[in-house]
Amino acid sequence: MTPVVVTSILSVLNRNAHILIDLWATHSFAFIRIFTSVGVVSRFLDDSLAVSLLIRSVMVANRVCKNKEVIIKDQEFLIDMILLD
Repeated sequence: MTPVVVTSILSVLNRNAHILIDLWATHSFAFIRIFTSVGVVSRFLDDSLAVSLLIRSVMVANRVCKNKEVIIKDQEFLIDMILLD
């Protein structure tokens, strides 16, 4: 299978956000400020994740927002977003 990565501006919690989606990934990630700026409550993950990104060598993710609304082409999806600080 060929990896499919999409970048776009999507509506997340009724706010526009720059998002990168890897259709073959097992997790979805967003920067924590998207959620904390609108007062969304997150919870700690059972285990922290080390995430390798191009902008930094490794980031540690230890929080998640469960069942958050993301709208893609007028379709609503509920996803768990792992938060990057």
